[in-house]
Amino acid sequence: MSSSAEPRGGSAGEPRPAPVPDLRLVRLPAQRTGAEPLSLLRPEDRARTRAEADGYAAGYFRGIADSRRRAAAELATGRARLEQSAATTAEHQAAEHAAAVRALTDAAAALTDQLTALREELTADAADLAAVLVEAILGRELGRLDTRNAADDVVRRVLGALGELAAESGQGDQGDQLRATVRLSPAVVAVLDDTAREGLARHGARVVADPGLERDDAVVDAASTRVDLRLASTVRRVRAALCDDQGDDLGADLGEDLDADLAEDPS
Repeated sequence: MSSSAEPRGGSAGEPRPAPVPDLRLVRLPAQRTGAEPLSLLRPEDRARTRAEADGYAAGYFRGIADSRRRAAAELATGRARLEQSAATTAEHQAAEHAAAVRALTDAAAALTDQLTALREELTADAADLAAVLVEAILGRELGRLDTRNAADDVVRRVLGALGELAAESGQGDQGDQLRATVRLSPAVVAVLDDTAREGLARHGARVVADPGLERDDAVVDAASTRVDLRLASTVRRVRAALCDDQGDDLGADLGEDLDADLAEDPS
């Protein structure tokens, strides 16, 4: 058996075909996929490629930095707008709150003024009504008395006033030093009995008939003090006291005086 083999189908006179190369032993050239490996490029191409890559990378990172700066600027701008909006809203709310407080304060002040005016009006009306009632009651009760009893009532009130004047002056029972003048209506002076005259004399009072006084009126003058016991003056004092919010005490005192007078009235 020979070590060299002849191709099949061949004959001794035919030329032999070229041998087929073993592909596993052939180095194929590198396929280009868009960029040549740097090891296969020429030096000038290699430098250009590296410069292009460096420029691309620099531009890429510069773009990222610019994007970040723009994003940060937009974020800061948005935050500033939000803060400004919040501040504006707070100012508006504060202004609205202040306006509401002012409106409530003005309304309260107006209501207070109205209530004060109404109170003053009601007080004046109540004072007038009370004065009318007092005058009517006094006139009715005193009108029931005849002249004699009316004179006794007037003298009793005069003696009370003289006693108070003497006590205030510190003279006590030495009231004759007051040198008081008692003015009474002529009708009362005409019916004064000895007891009434002696009581007035003990207080040093000089009786004078005054035609300008009504039957139930009396005026006491002692030094620089005048005690007005006229009915009209009493009514005016009642009205003034009521207007000064002292009507309750005065009304109570007046009621006690009337009760005492009526209790002592023999009729």
